[in-house]
Amino acid sequence: MMPSVDKMFQQFIEWFISLAFVSQGDLDAALEEFGGVSGVIEDEFYVSAYEELGRTLANKVDLVTLIDLMQAHNIYLSKNPDHAYYFVEAIIDEVSSKGYNVNALVDVVPEEYQKFLEKRFS
Repeated sequence: MMPSVDKMFQQFIEWFISLAFVSQGDLDAALEEFGGVSGVIEDEFYVSAYEELGRTLANKVDLVTLIDLMQAHNIYLSKNPDHAYYFVEAIIDEVSSKGYNVNALVDVVPEEYQKFLEKRFS
């Protein structure tokens, strides 16, 4: 049985913090407009929250680190494609908005995301 959407989000938050690139304060600031983790769950703002967390991470680490993270956590990110895709897309969008070439980043994200990301960022 698949975990519920709220359980998957809570697990994602635990994983996100475990990366150690963002603090609890960064997490709180990222989700503040949604009322924090509980507000995201209560109001089902999952897609927006995943996007905001992606932008937060992209602003905390450099491109090489992001590439390493996507490679290292590829399997985890592919387990919840209905929502984790938005996290990955927001990271790539943020990096792209800074003028970086994102091809190497797109190449290491879960394979099922690549077709859509290549269209969007090529």
